[in-house]
Amino acid sequence: MKRNRKYFQIASLVLALLLSGAGLFFGTASAASAQIYVSPASSGVQNGSNVTVAVRVNTGGGNADSANITLTYDPSKLTFVSVSTSGSPITGSANYANTGSSIAGGAYTTSPVSGDILLFSATFRANVSSGSTALGFSTSGAYGTEVDSGGSSIGAALVGGNVSFSQPACPAGDTGTWPNCVAPTPPPSGGGGTGGGGSTGGGGGGSSTPPPSNGGGGSNSGNPPSSSGSPSPQPPTKPVNVAADPGAVPVIGTQQVQFTTARFVATTKVPTQMYIEYGTSSNNLSFKTPLSSLSTSHDISLDTNALTPGITYYYQLVSLDQQGNTVTSGVQSFTAKGVTVNVGLYDSKHHPLANMPVTLHSTPYQSTTNSQGTATFNNVAPGSHTISFSQGGKTYTHPLTVANNITTAADGSQSATPQNLAVVYTAYTASSGFPVILTVVLVLVFIAVAVAIYFFRGKLPFNFGPLGRAFSSSTAGGDDLSQQIVIGGETPPAGSTIEPDSVEKIITPEGNVLNESEDGAVVPPSTPTENPQPITGGPVVMPPNPANPEQPEEAVKNSAGRE
Repeated sequence: MKRNRKYFQIASLVLALLLSGAGLFFGTASAASAQIYVSPASSGVQNGSNVTVAVRVNTGGGNADSANITLTYDPSKLTFVSVSTSGSPITGSANYANTGSSIAGGAYTTSPVSGDILLFSATFRANVSSGSTALGFSTSGAYGTEVDSGGSSIGAALVGGNVSFSQPACPAGDTGTWPNCVAPTPPPSGGGGTGGGGSTGGGGGGSSTPPPSNGGGGSNSGNPPSSSGSPSPQPPTKPVNVAADPGAVPVIGTQQVQFTTARFVATTKVPTQMYIEYGTSSNNLSFKTPLSSLSTSHDISLDTNALTPGITYYYQLVSLDQQGNTVTSGVQSFTAKGVTVNVGLYDSKHHPLANMPVTLHSTPYQSTTNSQGTATFNNVAPGSHTISFSQGGKTYTHPLTVANNITTAADGSQSATPQNLAVVYTAYTASSGFPVILTVVLVLVFIAVAVAIYFFRGKLPFNFGPLGRAFSSSTAGGDDLSQQIVIGGETPPAGSTIEPDSVEKIITPEGNVLNESEDGAVVPPSTPTENPQPITGGPVVMPPNPANPEQPEEAVKNSAGRE
């Protein structure tokens, strides 16, 4: 009994170790890396204009119910304008506020959420005209950056962003540099030199302008000469008044959008001046182009330093008629060209993940891997991204960095060589048509059964060959019998208590058959009696008498008792 208990304890320990290893395996395989990041990763802004960035979290397949964030910035380059949690699912007791060099605070939700989630959006005004600055996260202070689930951090990695600055250009025709732009001096108007008055009187006109049709001079009926100079090239502030001149409505003819350049050609039916407002949000068109010259055709380019590849921008054209009324085209959008990225996806054994739906963040792009495990994404912005896919109810993520390899030719055309990147999911092992978990469970069960059989091989009621003992009996002593009972040509081992149910051979340990007849047939064994009687009718051999050595060795008596 003690020996059985020992075997049972050993088998239980082996099984527990195997199951613990399986739990560790499953825990590792299901682990996914979460991320708190700034979106877009790179953005541009003109001095004096606003830029808006979002702080988001990718939960890595888990849930999130609260967030504490401290977003840091350089107050010498950026001035805080506002913060908003509009569109975020985590808004309970939201108190994100400016501290002078950071935006810090927290919020929670009673309904846990997962996926790629907006936490808040922050708007800054640019203070400088060149260089760049970083947006990062701090893990210290009252709101150390982390996202929690059930009171425990999800272990999200922190990925900051970058803002580059540019100097606004002076309006077309102006000289100097912003903000000290100098408008051109209007040419002198034509005037009467020596001409006389009267309705038909003529006068000498200025050489720079055509002569007035009614002549110059001091006629009461004549009109004063008008200036041919353009209106001041500054964006107007008057309210829109389309009815004033419908011909001033701008119509976009063509647009040429590249990686960091965008050029628009627009027309109006009457001469106007025009500029474009644009930005990364439809309700925040913070960038403005210089005001064009008075014309019915306008060729306007956006600031190269303000555009980021792969980012969607919103814009509207604003025209100014000669009466000072403004007319807009309505808000539209375009997406700057981005880099083409081919991502090879591999599992922990470096096997390609074929036919796998994949997502690239921060701007969600969807793709599916081919038979070689490669997924192609177009119009991707340079910077930090995250690749993710879901399998078996789990989401697996991996960081990805796209280089800025955009080149500009002499003619202004831009190009970028496709980038080939590889991602190895060390926490995931693909299965070959059979779920990984079931495969591992079956293997562990098989190992556990084999271990149990090995340790209990002498106690099992069935035969496992060399591992087991056949037909064991708890009542058998285990000693060999002097005779073996053979049934059907098979010899049960020693210790068997099975009773024969048919005629059987009785075989000695030397292999002799005791009850075989001369013709080879097996005859039933006779039933032994307790006190067999001497056979009558034959001689009876008597043993010598020890008391009388002289007596013959044997005396023969007949059946009637006579000597």
